Amino acid sequence: MKNLLFYILAFTLLPFNIQAQDNKNELGVSLFSIGSFEPYGTDYGKVTYISPINSIIYKRAINDNLKLRGILTAETNASKSYNYGPNPYWGGSYSHTARSLGLALGAQTGRTYNKFSPYGYADFFYKKTLETAEYTATGMDIGGYGKYTKDTKSFGARIGLGLEYSFTKTISLSWEPSISLAQNIIKGGGHQGDISLDYYNEPAASYRAVNILAVNVKF
Repeated sequence: MKNLLFYILAFTLLPFNIQAQDNKNELGVSLFSIGSFEPYGTDYGKVTYISPINSIIYKRAINDNLKLRGILTAETNASKSYNYGPNPYWGGSYSHTARSLGLALGAQTGRTYNKFSPYGYADFFYKKTLETAEYTATGMDIGGYGKYTKDTKSFGARIGLGLEYSFTKTISLSWEPSISLAQNIIKGGGHQGDISLDYYNEPAASYRAVNILAVNVKF
């Protein structure tokens, strides 16, 4: 009888015990990210793409102002253009596909003002990207055909300011732009007209207006 009363009491008080932990865990799914790439060199400029459902984010609150975080990211971009270029005398077409998988570990700190929580964050990340592209170009000085493949491993750091809006105590929406600096280890090959494309190790900096736009659940 005492054991039965103990289990009944424990089951009754369990929701209050969970609430007392103040939702230290948080799980989020990023709805989309916005990125860019340069298909065939700076003559073509950068092309912007949107990658939907790109990340799963786990956060653990250490105190009211500090959270540790881990982010698993998978992005796919497939782009085609049949009339690319600034004018009829300088254009062409291209097809481009990039698939990437990455892992980031970091921390964030911030304050809460009513329903809004601005914060700053810093992550260390690893990302592997496989990229293929093919194009034809027309114009006075860029005519020709090109095709390349790239296998890129990136090690780097990412920082930024984020903003979270809480709909309830457990559900929120967060937005994070980012600035990143990475060392890229690139393997692959291809050609652009009569010019060989060589790939090597190189540092790279990038900015994203939307690195994460996530719906989060605290528990």
